[in-house]
Amino acid sequence: MSGIQVRVSIARRQPDFGAADDDVFGRGLVDRVIRAVGRGPLPPAVFLFRPDDVQIVYAAPLLAAARDPHRVLASLAGQPGVDAMAILGRFTQRQKGAEPRLLAGAFIEWTDGRWWASWRPVDKDGRLVPTDEDEVLRAVDGQARPGGLGGWFTRARFEGLRAELTPVRPAHVDEVVN
Repeated sequence: MSGIQVRVSIARRQPDFGAADDDVFGRGLVDRVIRAVGRGPLPPAVFLFRPDDVQIVYAAPLLAAARDPHRVLASLAGQPGVDAMAILGRFTQRQKGAEPRLLAGAFIEWTDGRWWASWRPVDKDGRLVPTDEDEVLRAVDGQARPGGLGGWFTRARFEGLRAELTPVRPAHVDEVVN
């Protein structure tokens, strides 16, 4: 995987992040995705939450080049100091015996294995489909984790995975996230 260039942004993390509950935190990230829907392509972005900052990795080139995209995601989670990891963007949900659904939203996982997910349907042109309420799934409700998402921290620990991202220019803090 060496030699692949990806765009990475760094944002300051709000000091009260740790006090926010899962729903408040998750809805803040989903709102960010919803605001971006309809403004053009929305490839997946991985948000790596650390004590003082958030590393935003625009992961499409990494995932496209990977034989095992889940291993790549686990290696990002395995970096030192990561408290939580989220993947945001547009997704295609495939379920056996059903038509694929286009969705926009977020999946968040914490180091303790807790997870939170929410998404909204989008049409083939990438516009939100009107809906009364977001679909929200949470580990704390005993729900099954959506297939193909999460388990990143466990896999990183089990396999000893740790990505090494080497900057090609000095870091610049872009914004404040959550």
